Amino acid sequence: MTRRPRVMKAHVLPMMALVLLLAGCEDAFMKWTHKTYFHVTPIDVTGLSQSTLISITTQRVAIVSDCIRQSTHDNSPRRISGSHFTTPGQDIPWVCETADARTISRINIDETDYQLANGNTFLISSKGNKIRILQLQFVDNKILNLADLCRSSVDASNFFSQSQAAGQK
Repeated sequence: MTRRPRVMKAHVLPMMALVLLLAGCEDAFMKWTHKTYFHVTPIDVTGLSQSTLISITTQRVAIVSDCIRQSTHDNSPRRISGSHFTTPGQDIPWVCETADARTISRINIDETDYQLANGNTFLISSKGNKIRILQLQFVDNKILNLADLCRSSVDASNFFSQSQAAGQK
């Protein structure tokens, strides 16, 4: 007589996730359910700009660029990364990490670490000879359309105007 393999009942899987969560094993729960603490909203204004809104609890970081496309990768429950891609195909990588699952402890763009105390919005210009990044503070950094952002912020408008002039040289 051959034995049939045991099959887990459908209700057992969610129960295991609940046990991990209730036991205070948040990281184990997140890893087991393939979740991350971060919520990422990518916005693509076809061919004109890319925006990535990264949030965790009440903290939010926006990355707005004049790039043509972007990607995002869930690396682990406490780390997420992605890239914005320029017209010639160069990628501008970013990494966001949390130490306590409540706040963003590290943001790195194009291999440079930034302090969130200095601003929650990052503008990336890919026009011209080199990649330029400007960090700004916005009370409400939900404006992710590059054109709207430039209309509402003199600093953003000046930053991208300089990059377009540099790209024409």
